[in-house]
Amino acid sequence: MLDDISRTQNEYESKDVVPSEAAEMSGSFQDSKKPVRMVAAIDFGTSSSGAAFSTRESFARDPLKIEFIQLDKQKGYQKTQTSVLFDEEGFLAFGEQAEHKFKLLSSKKKKKNLYFFKTFKMQLHGGKVSRIVFQSVFILCESVKLSKSTKLRSLAGDKEMSCAIVIAACIEHIKEKAIERMKEMIPGIEEEIDIHWVLTVPAIWSEQARQFMIKAAEKAGIERGNLSLALEPECAALHCKHELWKTEGQTDSSSDPFQEGSQFMVVDLGGM
Repeated sequence: MLDDISRTQNEYESKDVVPSEAAEMSGSFQDSKKPVRMVAAIDFGTSSSGAAFSTRESFARDPLKIEFIQLDKQKGYQKTQTSVLFDEEGFLAFGEQAEHKFKLLSSKKKKKNLYFFKTFKMQLHGGKVSRIVFQSVFILCESVKLSKSTKLRSLAGDKEMSCAIVIAACIEHIKEKAIERMKEMIPGIEEEIDIHWVLTVPAIWSEQARQFMIKAAEKAGIERGNLSLALEPECAALHCKHELWKTEGQTDSSSDPFQEGSQFMVVDLGGM
């Protein structure tokens, strides 16, 4: 079971959130206590999710040399829907497969045994879950304090499941897909030794919501020492920084638009 995560914010440390300068991916590779061969990132999004990784060698040559994980069979898609399906026995499917299987089983009148969740990530914003209750054609939202016992209401009937279990299952599925691809690329890698994981979170999230994600990642099998949280806008800014250097062939740091004191805007055109 997850430890109690409903403590006050000042009881938590923010060291798990990668700060602006330390967010450089090289920092994960350069950990002197435990050098790693690969860094894998999980983007657990509101409407869609994805994962990618980079090796130490690839990053040294080109920080933008990134391998994307194909989470669904459809070629050409780097992300899949943040949808997850369970039955009374446990996890069934994630992403497009969850959507497809839910429709298939629903048509066979097996809906009452299913737990289906989608677009629930931002319900964690502010350390509270906005429980959505369907009554006739009306939708009522009520705030529920975020804790290990917080429940999410299934879109398949009047059933609930632990929010921590739902999110952990999503992270675990993405993690396993990533490991499978990394082992294809580099046979013999050891998860506990060779891989450092980065989990992206919105900058607006409370410390409590961030700690909730850390606990969910641990439940998904990622060791605390192998995990960093990174703020989504900072990740985007770092990518833009490397992209500018690459496309403009920049070598003079004095003309760097990202130098200290500069101002720029990051626009997130993600899901709802």
